[in-house]
Amino acid sequence: MADPYAVLAQVEADDFAAAAANVEPAIDYFLEHDRVAALRVVAALAGYWQDAGRVDEGRALTERAIKSMHRRATRDAAVAAAMPRALLAASELAFRQGDQQMAIKRARDTIRAAVLVEDYPTAALAHTDLARVAYRAGNAADIEKHARKALEMAGDDSLARRGALHMLAWAAHTAGDLDEAERRFEESLAYRRQHGSRLSVAVEIANLGDLAAERGDLGRAAAMLEEALAVGQEIDSRYMIVNTLPSVAALAVRADMFAEGARLFGATDSIANAAGLVPDPNSDADEARGQARDHLGDADFALELAGGGSLATDDAVALALSVARRIEKSGLRGP
Repeated sequence: MADPYAVLAQVEADDFAAAAANVEPAIDYFLEHDRVAALRVVAALAGYWQDAGRVDEGRALTERAIKSMHRRATRDAAVAAAMPRALLAASELAFRQGDQQMAIKRARDTIRAAVLVEDYPTAALAHTDLARVAYRAGNAADIEKHARKALEMAGDDSLARRGALHMLAWAAHTAGDLDEAERRFEESLAYRRQHGSRLSVAVEIANLGDLAAERGDLGRAAAMLEEALAVGQEIDSRYMIVNTLPSVAALAVRADMFAEGARLFGATDSIANAAGLVPDPNSDADEARGQARDHLGDADFALELAGGGSLATDDAVALALSVARRIEKSGLRGP
């Protein structure tokens, strides 16, 4: 077995690919010999599991680490300090799999544990998770409430502030105020350009692309979604790919490219299932899927869907980028 502490060092240096093969045995070792290290590893890996398409595995390991903490161990100050981030990872992974109830439970567990040790940025991130749950449920008031609480607790922590600003934009969007949503997404994007990763910037560019599509500017939407998807492909983020392909598929349907849209929906389903991810809510994509079925007919729609489902991830992304470029060049405006 690889040295568990070398694996921990790789994880905390963000060298996740190098650590990945040895993560499970390292966690097994730490659960017996160093509970704090076990919690630190699972806390650091939440984003990796999503990008690598290993959410089932990551969620199981995270829950095992959390549940292994006996009552007497939770009285240990070092364990108590490490626990909130592990609980936060469990909440986020549950949300990414559409498990709303467990996402709520682990977010609330996070808030209680974080407040006890005065880790307010982590409590803020848990409120952002609760805002995400409310977003999936379509509850604008609760999104706004939890996002405001997250912003209040975040202080100057840039990660916590990024999440809060992002969900405030979704609160406005869910409430149907597209002008305010666009203003908030632009504010969030500007903050992420200063304080975020390439992935976090690409996420907000994609959201602004979706908003452009809702307003009927298909050319602008295509350009923004192409930019975001290219980043997702470059950094090999299954999370980004799974959540951008449906948006391009919806654009394809709006541009009367029904077969291409159906294939991209099939590719989304296949990649998401393999990664253990449930895509974020996307009402435009849901509507477009139905429109493609109506236009093609059930049999042809099923054939295109199956064809998309058989595509390798890189081929699915290449198709989506090609579709986006064609729409961008056309300068189409939709209904």
